[in-house]
Amino acid sequence: MFVCYTCKGTNNIIKVGAFFTICNKKRRNLFSVSPFLCNFTKNKKQKLMIDYLAQNLWTLWAVLAMVCLVLELSSGDFYITCFGIGAVCALVASLFALPFWAQVVIFAVFSVLSIYCIRPHLVHMLDAKGGQRKSNADAIIGRVGKVTETIKAGDYGRMKLDGDDWKAESDETEDLPVGTKVRIIGRESIIVKVEKA
Repeated sequence: MFVCYTCKGTNNIIKVGAFFTICNKKRRNLFSVSPFLCNFTKNKKQKLMIDYLAQNLWTLWAVLAMVCLVLELSSGDFYITCFGIGAVCALVASLFALPFWAQVVIFAVFSVLSIYCIRPHLVHMLDAKGGQRKSNADAIIGRVGKVTETIKAGDYGRMKLDGDDWKAESDETEDLPVGTKVRIIGRESIIVKVEKA
């Protein structure tokens, strides 16, 4: 697929790459952006620059995607990533010589779709919400184990849970003898608080 440009006064067209053609004389772009913007500029160099940018819109989308990637590294909430995905989709659309307005629509549609479809999965996978995941030590709360060393009232003893030995204390008024089933109700550092199950 080639992007076609018509040359005034000549039929000379030089094809460069798989997606671009360049005329060796004055050229008129088939993009709807360039003629519109060129009407506001009087300077020939400005017209050529606008014409160049209109011919290479893919670079705009590539730069936008890279900027989104860099900004996402500092934010970590995956909203900016979604706009980067939209920019990549617009980049692909620009390679097929779609008009600029269509590229902007594709950017907007794919950005919104990725916010609603892709972002929740990324957040869930990487747990960016924070504070909702329990550590392994906190996951034992509510589990039942056995006393391995008598837990005296108001003092410490030992209990076993899944093969792990824990220092335990109880608020019970009576001692918990060896073999008693106890439920873990809290944890402070390496000491668990238990009650009779």
